[in-house]
Amino acid sequence: MELKNITIESNNGNFNYALFPALEGVSAELQKISSSHSVFYIVDSKVYKLYKPIFDDLVNRDDLFVFTATEENKSFDSLFTLYDFLLNRNTDRGSYIVVVGGGITGDTGSFAASTFMRGTKLVLVPTTLLAMVDSSIGGKTGVNYKKYKNFIGSFYEPEAVISSVKFLETLDPNDLLSGLGEVLKYALLDAEFFEYCSEKLTGSLEIGQEDLLTLIGRSARIKNDVVTQDRLDMKARHALNLGHTFGHAIESVSHFSIKHGIGVIAGLRGAAFLAHRTGVMTEAVFTKVIEFLCRYKTDESIKRLDSEMIYTAMQGDKKRLNGEVKFVLISQPGSLLIDVSGKKGDVIASIDFMKSTI
Repeated sequence: MELKNITIESNNGNFNYALFPALEGVSAELQKISSSHSVFYIVDSKVYKLYKPIFDDLVNRDDLFVFTATEENKSFDSLFTLYDFLLNRNTDRGSYIVVVGGGITGDTGSFAASTFMRGTKLVLVPTTLLAMVDSSIGGKTGVNYKKYKNFIGSFYEPEAVISSVKFLETLDPNDLLSGLGEVLKYALLDAEFFEYCSEKLTGSLEIGQEDLLTLIGRSARIKNDVVTQDRLDMKARHALNLGHTFGHAIESVSHFSIKHGIGVIAGLRGAAFLAHRTGVMTEAVFTKVIEFLCRYKTDESIKRLDSEMIYTAMQGDKKRLNGEVKFVLISQPGSLLIDVSGKKGDVIASIDFMKSTI
């Protein structure tokens, strides 16, 4: 297997996403940064425990912050703790902050990097499938506010993204499934990728490394292609919200006990039903899409969530316009409708259908 280099376009020029088959490649890239810059690490606690010898070789323990990645810690209190960590080590705007972990660690650490002294250098090392294909690309950072997910944040691009599929060998199966939720979304956004995923993603979590490299690489490119059209998330980038209006509401009602990507898988089913019910998607396409989406199990607790509560939670969606909740729908893989209004009766029916598929 070979290194995959993906060029990611950003407001500050292009940067490289290096995806290695082995962890040694990640270590070597990080050593290059340390050899010529002041570097501080923010590392997910589980990742630190699993890969401590690697970090011992890379950085002094005093320059490494171990972060407990929970939705409760994705907060302003955690930001202030990170600011103190950086301040006490004389971090300046030329320093590099290397954030290692999944989406929660990445979002929180990146927000700290983007706001400390109005911005320091940032390198992301995503260690979960969800972070590799989604949160490490596009420059979004943020923390939760009250019951709302990622409600306060910024747009801030890293200098580089560095990762390895080897990290996925120690990933909890539910976290791998959560990452696949975003991959399934990208499959619905791109017709060619849908055909590839229809062949490769059969419902099993046992996916070969070569296929993982391809799935991650193509997902990253699809997301980057969308982001380059709309960096500030004004409209075209809303395509990435496919399934998320349902998914975020599920997370909120479950008090974040349901993982993001698992909520997205259920949400994609709800969005497909809404498209079919409102005449956007034909019966034949709906049958094909639902069969694909139902290959992977989600979380049994979703079916016990109250439909009215899910609908109410949607009213807090960040992408509502003029007080109206908007949906992304597809007529078929690769063909999108963005910012579609949904009548309450249709949305409730879609939530009920979604729950029936769990």
